[in-house]
Amino acid sequence: CVAEDTKAFSIDKNGDARDVEISGDAEIICVESHIHFILREIFKNSMTAMINNKQEKPIYVVISSQGKDVGIRISDTGGGIP
Repeated sequence: CVAEDTKAFSIDKNGDARDVEISGDAEIICVESHIHFILREIFKNSMTAMINNKQEKPIYVVISSQGKDVGIRISDTGGGIP
């Protein structure tokens, strides 16, 4: 799972990581390596920002679909880009 891979990476790099809570149930037909890469980069940025800002909450992910459309919402409390 990309969330677990990113947590392991964050622990190696930052000595800490945040949980990732995923909700929703949608089947996604895609190139798995592409979505894995994209999500890993987003999770890495979120975890680093949250650790630097001393935020303890998890990263929330909601996956939804309607017809052929899929939405992935990722929320964190890392503070955003100034």
